[in-house]
Amino acid sequence: MAEINLSPAQLVNDIDRTSGLPSTGYANQNKFIAYVPLANILGSQYSNLELNVTRWTMPPMTIGSSSVQFKGYTLEIPTYVVNAETKELTITYLVREDWADYASLYSWAQAIGVFVPLTPQGKTANELNQSALITSGVFDKMCDIHIWLLSHFKKRLLEFKFENCWIKRFDEIAMDYANTDPITHSFTIAYSDFVVQRPSV
Repeated sequence: MAEINLSPAQLVNDIDRTSGLPSTGYANQNKFIAYVPLANILGSQYSNLELNVTRWTMPPMTIGSSSVQFKGYTLEIPTYVVNAETKELTITYLVREDWADYASLYSWAQAIGVFVPLTPQGKTANELNQSALITSGVFDKMCDIHIWLLSHFKKRLLEFKFENCWIKRFDEIAMDYANTDPITHSFTIAYSDFVVQRPSV
């Protein structure tokens, strides 16, 4: 029998023709909004951000396991612990015409010392002990970031919540006057944990 390889688009069309299933019932061209509560960490002079996300990668997950002996055999059983294989997330978003979103993210990065490698005592952040980091308020500059999957009618379908986030890296932006495409920017956050859930609102 000859092997048949179909692209996802061809497969959807084929299913639609042969079985009558609706071709619009599959996830494609998803829309995402990232919500960053900057007002909670930078003060009321800043607005909470809603970024039009063009690209991000959902972190891989593994279920923890342990080996046990059973009737002379070694069995692997789950430990009910879900571990994310990475604690970083890169988000690419469309920059607004007034660049207010980029400026706000930059202010957040400054507040947690990304662009200030030395402390007033002349020590790097890595040289400070944990108690000094706590008293410096660095944990107050962390926040939870929510990414919402939207329907074509802008209804929130699914929520991806990343906890205790802080900006770790800003990517470059190519400033080309001749380029008429929308400008995008990418930044990477570090986080402690993430959950996937149905949105509460």
